[in-house]
Amino acid sequence: MIVASTVEPDTAPAPTPPSAALRRARRRSAGRPATRPLTTIGENAVVFVVLIGVAIQGYRGFVHLMTHRAVTVGVLPELLVLAALLTVMLTSFAVVGPLAASKPFSDLIVSTAAGRGLVLRRRFVGLVAAVFVSTSGPTWLAATTPLSVLASLTAVIVGCASMIVVAAAVIIQSLPVSGDSVVRWSSIGGSLTTVAAAIAAHHPSPLSVPAAADPGVWLVSVALAVLALAVSAVAGSRLHCITRRALDDSGSAAAAVGASLQWMDGSLLFGVIEDRWWRRVGCVRSVRLPESTALALVRLDLARPLRRPGWVFGWVIVAAGAHALWFGVSPLLGLLAAVGFGYTAVSPFARGLRQVHTSPALRRLFAHSNRYLYLVHSVVPTFAAIVWAALMCLVTPITVGMAMLIAAGLAGSALRAATRPPVDFGGPVVDSPFGLLPVSLIASVTRGLDLWLVTMAVVTALALTTGLA
Repeated sequence: MIVASTVEPDTAPAPTPPSAALRRARRRSAGRPATRPLTTIGENAVVFVVLIGVAIQGYRGFVHLMTHRAVTVGVLPELLVLAALLTVMLTSFAVVGPLAASKPFSDLIVSTAAGRGLVLRRRFVGLVAAVFVSTSGPTWLAATTPLSVLASLTAVIVGCASMIVVAAAVIIQSLPVSGDSVVRWSSIGGSLTTVAAAIAAHHPSPLSVPAAADPGVWLVSVALAVLALAVSAVAGSRLHCITRRALDDSGSAAAAVGASLQWMDGSLLFGVIEDRWWRRVGCVRSVRLPESTALALVRLDLARPLRRPGWVFGWVIVAAGAHALWFGVSPLLGLLAAVGFGYTAVSPFARGLRQVHTSPALRRLFAHSNRYLYLVHSVVPTFAAIVWAALMCLVTPITVGMAMLIAAGLAGSALRAATRPPVDFGGPVVDSPFGLLPVSLIASVTRGLDLWLVTMAVVTALALTTGLA
């Protein structure tokens, strides 16, 4: 049976205009955006150029200070330290996820008719290019003669090694393996690599810095470049195997990192990490707490890091790395690593104090004053800072007085950071070439970091004046 259309020609729907016509109509209706004066653009450009130049010169001056106080025992410790840094990069990408997608973008990937690999290819290429530039650029700027061929080849080698790590992380993300196992084995590998660097720092190796005309340098550069392209090609071919859950987890972590940096509130990122931790399946063992309130709270503060023994690998990596940097690269760099990474080593032990400080309802549950609760929860981070300073005395030749200064500075920094006031977004602001700067927000965020920077400055000045580094 034939059915005729009952729609009159005058009332028939008009043909849908193409997408290009819709975009042009959208731009015409939106109007022309407001333009800034050329003088304002020029002033901002001059400020940014000057600041970038100052940063580059400061970075080169720091590297020049390191090279003047370098220890010549061969390049083997430096290569092992570089391998440890690449392992740490792999661990970070395994935790966060190299490729991330927001919720709308993830829904688009699932519902689109195009292949998932085609949609993610642009992000993958941008990620690989960004990692290559961000690692090879500082390496090239750190060279004594950046315009030399050896400096360029060294930058290419470091950049290609970083590309291999990122591509390997994407391949791991596409495999049906647990991220915990990757983090565990990469942490073990990083610990072994840094311990090997610490051992190699006491045994001069026959390897030395090669010349630019050495065929081995060109061979290593070409081999790493080919390997980086091959591993990147394999990772690009496996983009369609990345599951939606992996993209959502990485997207939530990336969004938390961006929001934490934008709002200057690290609790957003820690909240996502805690949520991911609590979603795991675990075995809980009941423990009878002491009758004393103080002993029970100290026992609970110790139980938090004991449930997550991953901090042990971090302590081993940082301690062995400081030892390798002191005796294999530069004593001043080893001292800065011991104090700088000591803040990240001690801060996890102040989690109980941070939890009590941010929860007034939790403080009301205890029949004690706030001062008493703060003092009890300060025992574990203070003890951790003392243990860290004693460990630095064993792996580096620092004096007992400097170790006591490091312990006091790290303990004070961790306690100040744990007792930060709530973030206030309604405080006064100051106009600057970078925009409006919230003074109260910056003061709240830098609480704890200020004392840490002062400790690093004082320790560095003492080491330079006493000839220790």
